Amino acid sequence: MLCLGVGSSLGCNGTGTGPKTPIEGQVALSPVAVSEADFASAVHRLLREGEATPERSALLAGVVRQQLSHAAEHFAGADDERGTAAVVGALYLMRIGDGRPDMFDDDSAMAFEGAVRRFSARGDEGRAMALMAMLVDLLPAGSPRRTALERHMKSLEQWMGETRTGGDMTRLAADERSAVGRALLEPSDEALTAAARAIDKWILRAVEYNVLYQRTKQLPPRDEVTEAYRALQSGGESIAALFLRYGRAREALSVIDGSAAGRIASPSFFARLRAAAMDDTAEDWRLLARDFARMTFDEEGAMVDVELVHAALWGIAVEAYRRDPTSLAIGHLLADKLVDLGMPEVAPLVLADALGSQPSAVSLSAVTSALAATLSDQYEAGTSETARRIFAASSSILELADQPRYLAKVKPTAAELRQLMASIELRT
Repeated sequence: MLCLGVGSSLGCNGTGTGPKTPIEGQVALSPVAVSEADFASAVHRLLREGEATPERSALLAGVVRQQLSHAAEHFAGADDERGTAAVVGALYLMRIGDGRPDMFDDDSAMAFEGAVRRFSARGDEGRAMALMAMLVDLLPAGSPRRTALERHMKSLEQWMGETRTGGDMTRLAADERSAVGRALLEPSDEALTAAARAIDKWILRAVEYNVLYQRTKQLPPRDEVTEAYRALQSGGESIAALFLRYGRAREALSVIDGSAAGRIASPSFFARLRAAAMDDTAEDWRLLARDFARMTFDEEGAMVDVELVHAALWGIAVEAYRRDPTSLAIGHLLADKLVDLGMPEVAPLVLADALGSQPSAVSLSAVTSALAATLSDQYEAGTSETARRIFAASSSILELADQPRYLAKVKPTAAELRQLMASIELRT
């Protein structure tokens, strides 16, 4: 079983890549007031600088507040999809040890409530429970809203227990999905450890079924076969993805080595994970990103949970970007994730880092095409304020595309992007 001690998610070696938790004794600073105009540059700074300091913690608190305010606005406008994405984006900016009570405000509570409704309607009990646990701490003790929420949480826990029917594999798979969903949004040692143990139990039972079949040639019930096959095919990658959501390659390596996942993990995948954990170069992280990106090509038939894959890609992209912000491949991956997570105004700054001062016309065209697609999405959604922030963050890219050497070579042109922005303004 897992070599994870109580209250620790550091595997057996107690180390891991990614930002370290704040040093005891440091004085906490008040959250930075992050304006709409400063939001993109503030997130950009957080992405580039991973070291835990009081200054970074204060900036992160202000950024998370502002992003959750964006989410609340989406929910108020009945855009639940964008609202939920923005909530997930806010929480994905956090790593374990980053949480602080003053990180959330009234808008945060509204955003959490909207996302809880969305996840509950989809039957995503793990992520719904994670958000409800955060929300309950924001509500006044004894208030009707808090009392009702606590009652709902107890009912949901009871329902989850009562509906865990079927064979061992079916029940363990349901436990695994719920625990993983919680761990993706709740940046705590407790949630991460519980999810890793749930995955390990799921894998271990599948291994036992496989050993039994090899000895007796008798298959378990069909539902059990399906889940056992999924565990055997994707268990190692699932544990890795869980830790990579937080940029913790070394811990993923240690946990896989000390659990049932080590018996089934793909040797080639394990080798790339080890390279990222031990050699820790930008190229090692890029190759790891490629493995997980391939898992998104066929989401219908994916073995690893789709949300888990995307969470891992986010964590990998951030780590790779910190090691080499000039990589176009990583820049595009991180920019795509930022758009998916409701922070599209940050994407141009990441792409500008990757372009540098003298990109090829092909590279610059790929970036202006990405910007056009992102702005067009805002046009369709009628989110003009977001479009303005995207356009403002794109200024250095537009200036680059305006240079004479790129005229007639870059498509779409800077002029076409300005025309698109003008169309958005006219529609407002």
